[in-house]
Amino acid sequence: MKHIPSQARPRIADMLILLAAVAHCTQGMASPPTTTIHFGETLENSIDIAGDSKYFTFSADKGNRLAIQLIHSALGTKQDLLLVGPDSIEMARSSENHMGWKGEIVVRESGLHRLEVRDRSGQTGGFYLTLIGLNRTNPADEGRVLLQPGLTHTTELGPGDFDVLDIEIAAGDQMSVRASRTTSSVPWFAIYTPDGVPLRSEPDGSDSVSAWAFEREPMGAIRLNRPGTFRLVCGIGSVSLERARITLVKHPWPNKADPDGGELEPFTTRTGILDPGDMDAFFFAATAGDEVTLRMTRETGSLNPEIWILDPSGLAIANPSGSIQAQVENLPIQRTGLHAVLVYDGNNALYRPSVDSGTYSLHFSGRVRSPDTTRLHFRHLGDDLILFWLDRQSGALIESADQGIHEAWRPFAVPIEVDGGFRWARFPKHPSGQIFRVKQP
Repeated sequence: MKHIPSQARPRIADMLILLAAVAHCTQGMASPPTTTIHFGETLENSIDIAGDSKYFTFSADKGNRLAIQLIHSALGTKQDLLLVGPDSIEMARSSENHMGWKGEIVVRESGLHRLEVRDRSGQTGGFYLTLIGLNRTNPADEGRVLLQPGLTHTTELGPGDFDVLDIEIAAGDQMSVRASRTTSSVPWFAIYTPDGVPLRSEPDGSDSVSAWAFEREPMGAIRLNRPGTFRLVCGIGSVSLERARITLVKHPWPNKADPDGGELEPFTTRTGILDPGDMDAFFFAATAGDEVTLRMTRETGSLNPEIWILDPSGLAIANPSGSIQAQVENLPIQRTGLHAVLVYDGNNALYRPSVDSGTYSLHFSGRVRSPDTTRLHFRHLGDDLILFWLDRQSGALIESADQGIHEAWRPFAVPIEVDGGFRWARFPKHPSGQIFRVKQP
């Protein structure tokens, strides 16, 4: 080992002085002026000097997945996005006005994060900045709502705005989502799992009016095997006020009628109203080997009738359309069970608010055998159990008994609701060792 003369050895006192000086300099370093942005918030700001930067801060927890969107309000301006964590290490950088929509930005350390919007165009101009938590609540989002299956929800999107809509999913659910424009621009939306992982991103550019979320191979409803709160993030990417209408349909499920929808019985004709962007959900029960005929006919307005028929497994088995009438005749049924019938306006022309609503009739007939009306359907939704069955007669009673003592059945006090052709009830999944049954009159 080489000997170092004592006079060359740094003294401890000198080292302490040096460290204190470094710390003093660090504490005295200037910090840029920042604006606080909250999850779910869209802020309006601007680059006022060419080449300048604007800085924003927000608090995030470890494991949060982030999505950030920048929309310009001035033509020709371009900015970079830079995200820095609490440790002052750069987490992400983008020159495409957005980052994180694929769920790739995961917070690795809880604390205050900084976002920089940096001009690279040499021009001044305004912008809108949105921060979204893909696997957490977004309390600053004024449009945040829980989507109710069967109802068409209208979301208003201010300049540069994005809304986060929650979807309650039970294991085994099958769903379809349609978002339609009611103003000048086609809506964009993405659906994320409870972990913030992308499930679907729409539209695919094939429709000038609406965006759909469904399985494409094979065609049909999206089949989900895990429960939890899924999030639908919807935006239009415009700097003007826009509106979109979003319909979530589960199958089979007691979708809420609005007021149109519910069960189709053989040799009946139903009537309904489709407002702009609306979609109505019906269903019918059939047995393998049956044949069915469906006709949707426009009565008033400028609707282009279109029908989407899904079998009990969620697979699409027919998609007729027409300018006045959409029909399918003697459609062979391959699977026994409940089949979904989604009806909507298939008109892809430019939106005309004065005429893009109207009334229709829906006829159902064929060689259909009577279904088993006593079958019960179960879904585990969070900590609760959803139980539903066909609404063919009133007077059903839910009873409970202690496990192992099946003779002592007693009424179980739980409200029985009626929605979309079903009677249903929601009660605790594991209520202290009890078992349940539905007693039909």
